[in-house]
Order: sequence, then C-alpha cells, then structure tokens
Amino acid sequence: MHRTRLRRHSDPNIALIKRYKNELCILGGCQKKRMGMGLCSEHYTPLRRKKLIEEEKFCNEGGCNEVLYAKGYCQKHWSRLRRHPTPSEDQLLWVREGKKRIFTPELKKKMSLAQMGKRGKETSNWRGGTTAINKRIRGTNHYKEWRIKVFTRDKYSCQECGNKCSEKNPVYLNAHHIRSFKDCPLLRFDVNNGITLCQPCHKKIQTKESEYIQYFLKKIENQK
Repeated sequence: MHRTRLRRHSDPNIALIKRYKNELCILGGCQKKRMGMGLCSEHYTPLRRKKLIEEEKFCNEGGCNEVLYAKGYCQKHWSRLRRHPTPSEDQLLWVREGKKRIFTPELKKKMSLAQMGKRGKETSNWRGGTTAINKRIRGTNHYKEWRIKVFTRDKYSCQECGNKCSEKNPVYLNAHHIRSFKDCPLLRFDVNNGITLCQPCHKKIQTKESEYIQYFLKKIENQK
C-alpha cells in the first residue's frame, strides 16, 4: 500500500500528508481536522498570512492591502469575483431589465456589421437550409414590392370592411393571394391576384379561400 502511494508521489512527504489528511491538528488539545502543515485552519491561517506578508504577496485589487487568497486576489475580492465575473465587452453594451436583455444601439450596430455581406452558410443563423421555400420567397424584395403595389392600388384600405390605415387609425393590413400562393406559383407576383385585407378579415376567410376567389376577382374588376 505504501509502495503504491510512493509511486504516485515522488516526494514521500506528500504521500505522508495524504495518509494523515483526516487526522487531527498536531497542536495539543485541538480537536479540529488538519488543513496544512499538520495544523487546522484556525492555527494554519495566521502562519500562512505571516509568510505571505514576509514575501510581500498582496491582493492585485487597487488599494487593497490584504494578503493573497487565490489567483492574485484576497478572500473578499476573490469571493466577489466568483459571484460576479468580469463582464465581456459585448455584455457591457446590453442592459438587463428583469429577465429581458435590452440591446443598446452600439451593440446592434456591432452585430449588424459582423453579419454584413454574409449569405447562406456564412451567417451565424445557418441551419443547413431548413427554411421552407415558401417562407424564403416571402422574404425576398420581389415579394415585398408586390405587397406595396397591392396596398397602393387599394389605397391602404381593407377591401372587405373598408377599414383604412392612417396615422390616427393604425391598421395591420395583409396582402392576400386570391388564388393560392402554393398552388399557383406563376401568379405569386401578379398584382391582379392580390387584394388588401385587414387582419380580422383575413383570419375570417382562412380555410375558406376557394369560396372567395370569384368574389374578390369581381371587386378588383369593379375598381378598374
């Protein structure tokens, strides 16, 4: 057993400390467990402190004259550093309100510049091309231009209930495809295949789109 211990530790004194690590303090009458140099924490700490003072090893925190405890800090500052680690440059740019992180304009600009000019696999949000083709088409500039043309023709007003979007009356409008976006790919960007609906009216016709095709086409013909 002792030979195995000595193989693990070239210094026999280390093996001896390992052997007696659970024994009591060597000072007579002390019933506390050993910590270092055969002493308990109560008797070892003053000796360690004295040695560090002689070697002039003090805390790196400015204005602190306490002796070292761990990684260049005294016990007080080391405990504080463990609870609240030093923030990174990016963490200094956002503010936390409750559980939300509010990004400052500086961080938003930094994130924007980091992603500028990147497409597809180069971006940090790339997931192997899992986005559906329909969703990708709806995010293109061509599709956005089609929506604006439909809204402009209908004067930014719902063609079902007549609700108009303005500064005093903000209304969320949708450009609805009269003939299905999925089933009629050739008519996806045809302005005559689109009609402006407010969100409540658009939800009302969901799952019933085929019943409203002729109804909406007549509305567009009447506009002409």
